[in-house]
Amino acid sequence: MSSSTEYDALIIGAGPGGLSCAAAAARAGMRVAVLERGAKPGRKVCAGGITGNGLLNRLPSALLEKTFCRQIIATPRRQVRIEADQPLIATVDRQRLGAYHAAQAATAGAEILFGARALRINGNHQVVYRTNGREKHLSGRFLVGADGSHSLVRAHLRVPTERIGIGITYYLDRDSDEMVWNFDARRFGCGYTWLFPHRDRLCVGAYSGYRHLPPRLLQKQLLMWLAETGLDIGRAELRADLVNHDFRGWRFGSCFLVGDAAGLASPLTGEGIFPAVASGEAVAAVMAGDESAGDELQRMLTKHRTHHIMLRLARLHPLVASFFAEAAAMLLQRGLLTAASFEMA
Repeated sequence: MSSSTEYDALIIGAGPGGLSCAAAAARAGMRVAVLERGAKPGRKVCAGGITGNGLLNRLPSALLEKTFCRQIIATPRRQVRIEADQPLIATVDRQRLGAYHAAQAATAGAEILFGARALRINGNHQVVYRTNGREKHLSGRFLVGADGSHSLVRAHLRVPTERIGIGITYYLDRDSDEMVWNFDARRFGCGYTWLFPHRDRLCVGAYSGYRHLPPRLLQKQLLMWLAETGLDIGRAELRADLVNHDFRGWRFGSCFLVGDAAGLASPLTGEGIFPAVASGEAVAAVMAGDESAGDELQRMLTKHRTHHIMLRLARLHPLVASFFAEAAAMLLQRGLLTAASFEMA
């Protein structure tokens, strides 16, 4: 192995959380390195939705694929159209978003090592990684795990992961202007399916907050629903991934977890981009000496706990899940509930 190089902050994972953390830490004057196993950031099973209260107004308009002031909430009993004067949600391409975050981090001075797969973590935050067939190692005063639902850093900290969901998607080569959320407890329990239009593509998928619904059955039910809506997936590639919402802490001494590695995805909806970015920026601020930055995380964690309670209740029985879906749709229709209630921002 080569001799070790020490950084102020060593981050594993170049997703939205890791790169946002790297950019903010580098701007604060820290020497930062990011290890990313992929050749570039961005590929992840994700509907690509960002909300009006979350990242929508923080990103350049050129990154937004499509913007919506209207959403459709569908249940077996009703179809509700939610409309607002300002955009409620927009879609983004994860690879383009990843390239943007990587450019922001690099411009700030962070070093990003692509094709660097973290293998193990030794004492003093020394990370052994493989690149171009060779093993090397780096170390940092702080170590940040931004490495997703299968986090090596989380495993190193011996933080268990039990509460985990699953998401599956297809991208279809067709255009659409309707954003649809579909809740049908008979088929998807406390989960849901979606139609999210992107630029010249349509993302269709399903999410279940608990793995009690096997992936193959989730896929089967999704395909049945798509057939009923008149959508043929053709030769579209199935993508599937786990969604970690088992939050058990974000700070462990001089080691931190952000985004999915911390279990910060919404248990109810699977929303993960905003929690990743928000936690990454908060961790960077804490590493730079601003202890108050954790307060912002606490506000988001209140939402996270609320979503867990809602999911646990909906999971009691399909009839309970159906009741919650119908009640929520009715309250949204009457303006007694807003879409922001289901956001992590």
